[in-house]
Amino acid sequence: MGGRRIGRSGDRPELWAARAAVAERAVCARQLRRGLLTGRLTELDVWPAGRLRRGRRSPWRATLLDCAVDAWLRAPTADRQARLTGLVRGLRVRPNRLGNAELATLTLALHRAHSRAGARGRPKLTKPALRRLRESWSDHAGGGLWSDEPAGRKDAVVNGAAALLFAQLATEGGEKADLHRARSTVDWVLHHLLADGLVVTGLTVAPDGGVGAVDRTITLPGNAYLLGACARLAVSTGERGWPTVTARLVTAVTDQLADADHVLRGSGPGPALGLLSRNLASAALALRDDPAAARAAQVVFGSAEAAWRNRAVARGGPLFGPEWTVPAISPTERPLAGDPGAPVPRAERQLSTQLAGWLALESAALLERAGFADRGSARRPRTL
Repeated sequence: MGGRRIGRSGDRPELWAARAAVAERAVCARQLRRGLLTGRLTELDVWPAGRLRRGRRSPWRATLLDCAVDAWLRAPTADRQARLTGLVRGLRVRPNRLGNAELATLTLALHRAHSRAGARGRPKLTKPALRRLRESWSDHAGGGLWSDEPAGRKDAVVNGAAALLFAQLATEGGEKADLHRARSTVDWVLHHLLADGLVVTGLTVAPDGGVGAVDRTITLPGNAYLLGACARLAVSTGERGWPTVTARLVTAVTDQLADADHVLRGSGPGPALGLLSRNLASAALALRDDPAAARAAQVVFGSAEAAWRNRAVARGGPLFGPEWTVPAISPTERPLAGDPGAPVPRAERQLSTQLAGWLALESAALLERAGFADRGSARRPRTL
């Protein structure tokens, strides 16, 4: 992305910064459209031949905002800030039409866009969203925020995202009670939704108000958001316990969710792997001198290297696959002989898959800027 740089020298970009910029250009060129009169940005849900998400129920707008903020932090330009403002202005949703999980992730991304990158054009969303999230805590099942109150569920994604949001608000203009909310929410997840060191999906509340059935499926987004919340508390509170908790989560994630080549595992479309990579980078920055920081950085770089190495070439630039250890296939290519049948549409066509790859590269670029050594494979040429 071109444009006038704001507040930084024009030094030659490092490897991961350059790769992240290439991914940024590709995703934005293929799947973002700007309204001629309004300046609002809307996204194509799939490419090619996708349909525009008019900003009303785009499930990936939060991740798109996160990517845009990371790109601005990597290289702040007027064009990137205009893109962020266009994305925020193009978001037209009502809190009462969103579930708590979607509301929490979107509010978190909006807050970050405003507080970190100065995005303009605040929609009429943030204040009622924060009020609803703050009021969603209950003592049923020992605490935690409701996910979907009529269904009586409490899950890891809404609680992890809300905890991270509250932790950020505690030092960025929120209420005095937000720090307590962040601590309490993280404590509830650690007590009720942790199995073998990893965060599981959630639980139902029993008729008597106690803990009902627990869904023990591992949730990648839930682990990502909780890891980010713990890392933020480790930095902002100065309390000794939070770095220890963060290091334990890093160890569990890197041991159980990454392969022998230090690449995060996952399948199917969605930004979950990118979110996990991004919050591993946050944990590495928070822990810094702890051995767990090196492990987190190793997985961030290894995942980014795999996503880049297995990219496909398509119009506009790289195209990422849903599984970073498997070569991506361009949607213009025919299925290979003997292929049992690809999903329709192919995961490579979906915006969420591309955002995950972009986020992985931005995470590596973030650690690169912070001075972490690149632990990508030394057996392969280090080229763009």
